[in-house]
Amino acid sequence: MAIKEIFDEGAMTIAFRIPFKRNKSKVIAELNEVIPRIRESLSRENEWYRVVDISGKWRSDNEAFDDPWTSPNAEAWVQLAGHGEFLEGLRIWVGELENLLALHLREEHVSIRETDEVLLGEVPVSILAVMYSDFVPVFTRFLDVWDDPNLDQQYSVVAEIVQSHGRCQEVEDLLVKLAAHEGGDGDLIQSVLRPQLEKLYGDFPNSALFRTMVETMHARGAELEDSDGNRHIFHYCPNWPELTANATTILAELDT
Repeated sequence: MAIKEIFDEGAMTIAFRIPFKRNKSKVIAELNEVIPRIRESLSRENEWYRVVDISGKWRSDNEAFDDPWTSPNAEAWVQLAGHGEFLEGLRIWVGELENLLALHLREEHVSIRETDEVLLGEVPVSILAVMYSDFVPVFTRFLDVWDDPNLDQQYSVVAEIVQSHGRCQEVEDLLVKLAAHEGGDGDLIQSVLRPQLEKLYGDFPNSALFRTMVETMHARGAELEDSDGNRHIFHYCPNWPELTANATTILAELDT
């Protein structure tokens, strides 16, 4: 087995380093071996960061790895994802990772992280979702096991997913989930995605997708109400006031 497990006490990181420049079927096989090793390591150093490095180059003193989104590891994930013959293997591995993250979140109430700003699996799952529409539902599911993400980075990935795949059911399901989570009052819909949504849907506030968002949030009932009974369902959208106006109309219909 070529996996090298590196303990960096100073960075409180355990890196699982897998050599990349060889037959990619071996890389996939060793990714599957990493999951139980992460699980085992959690019983020893529960609060440490975990890095799954398939570039085979990870070192704590290498500044190129300070940002997981621009590191040689991210480049290696892009290259691996480009091999269509290994996508099913990656799908299986991602499913096992999802199970591990869900179990840890359920038991410890925190997510496993790669760094302070990046959650374990966030880079490869995001890359796959941007490249392939059938991985978008996988990204959508991972939102349930990634606790406290960096929202700026997450929104950037979502914008790339929308740009890559456009108007399709996989993307719409993702956007409904995200909007329902934040009540629509955040920056994602009214600021980050507005140019793309207007290009794809024209009058987005009058679109079927927007109505689905409002209906989904309405179904959550008191979850989206504050202490004064105000419902935060596109309640405050100064950058796109038509969202608030149309949401108010739809909610009035749903309340009757």
